[in-house]
Amino acid sequence: MNGQKFERELKKLIYYVREYGIQHLNFPLSELDRVRDDSAIAEKFTTQVHKGFYFAQERVIDLLQKVINEQKKAKSDIAAARRNRDKAAERALQAKRDTAHYQECILRRVIDTIVWTLCSFELSTIRRLYMEQEPIDITDSNLNSELSFLASYKQSHPAGFALISDLSMIVQVGDVITKDISEGMGIIELKEGRTNKRVFEILHEYGENHCDHYLASVLSEEGKKVSEQFFRSVKQMHKEMLAVNIINEGQGEDPQSGKQVTVVESTLELATFNPVFMDVIKRASKKGIASQTIQGCLTIVAFDTTHPTVSNAITSDSPLDRPSKSKKRKEEDTTIQSMDLRQTLISPTTRPLFLCPLPENYLVDIAMERIVVQFHLNIPLWIQMFEQHGFTVRMLGRKETARIKQQSDHGSQILEVNGQAVEIQKGAYKSLLCEGLLARMFTCLNTPLSMVDYFSEMEKHFSSQ
Repeated sequence: MNGQKFERELKKLIYYVREYGIQHLNFPLSELDRVRDDSAIAEKFTTQVHKGFYFAQERVIDLLQKVINEQKKAKSDIAAARRNRDKAAERALQAKRDTAHYQECILRRVIDTIVWTLCSFELSTIRRLYMEQEPIDITDSNLNSELSFLASYKQSHPAGFALISDLSMIVQVGDVITKDISEGMGIIELKEGRTNKRVFEILHEYGENHCDHYLASVLSEEGKKVSEQFFRSVKQMHKEMLAVNIINEGQGEDPQSGKQVTVVESTLELATFNPVFMDVIKRASKKGIASQTIQGCLTIVAFDTTHPTVSNAITSDSPLDRPSKSKKRKEEDTTIQSMDLRQTLISPTTRPLFLCPLPENYLVDIAMERIVVQFHLNIPLWIQMFEQHGFTVRMLGRKETARIKQQSDHGSQILEVNGQAVEIQKGAYKSLLCEGLLARMFTCLNTPLSMVDYFSEMEKHFSSQ
């Protein structure tokens, strides 16, 4: 899609997901506390917020179909250019395909911004919705049943919201997820086709009679296709039921690992460096480049690629090249962990860019790659903070780290420093540091010291059990 047109559309989407509800309040922002204190006003406010979400979702459906179709056409044209050995045309088409894919990621992350809001910005909740799968190509799927459900849900739940899972990068359960003030979150399966219809009829009948003999008999009569689909559906629905139970109740069986989990509700408010973050970007937009180090170990660097002092230094091999989530890590010193903020537009498990406490113009500048923001964390200096606050720190050996990663259900999330995991301990409480902590600093803008405070709080909770 044309860059200028896409930018205009993006501004509208940001408005719908971030500002629409507030702009349509019937009282001044100075009285916003009334939303928290008055349930009737809270419901009206929530209704307006969800209305903005619906507007954004409707627009994303149309735009997403366009940019996915552009990618498909570019892929076909690239194949033709290769057959004709036209290298110049091939490179131009590859750039067009990559731009369309980047725009697809941005659109899906707008939807993920809604998801994070529905989940009250709780990463522990959001993780239950992600199954490490590739996003769905909505041009190959029929959204009629989802749209029909949305229309019905709007009528029956005027203050609620229903989100189509296939639009999201992070939601990979159900066909639709719902959120209502009184009912909490729900995961809805909408199965089409004769086989799926029969499967759900059998499920409904079995739910009423609970007769195992009936179930075995009817599945035998229906044949192999229906029987296999039945058990696939039951397995999927069971996982979704477990996920919803943890989300709404705060405890239960984890659908991924099968282990019992409890979501610890903490009253600890993690400190952020929002003002510093804003200041660095403002200075970069004026001077071309700016930086600031936080608590001695986390450095933010921002630069404006349109500024003469920066644009003249950019080359095709520049670190300003768009980050790739599929890029493999090189064997290098990992005592410094870095992240480009644009990664939040292509990585499903990071907090979406559009939740950053920045004005719309800066968000658009970052998304359109006019402003680049990078974070660099000195791990050894950060680890010293744990030691200064009473934790014992142990660097695991490489073989021990590899063994733990292989045996763990979440081994890929363990933080490594030059191939070694980091274990912290205070009293009887022991934990490995994970990469999610870096994401909290880089995308939620929590300070390095607040991560130490977080573990101190966990240690207190563990000790009180």
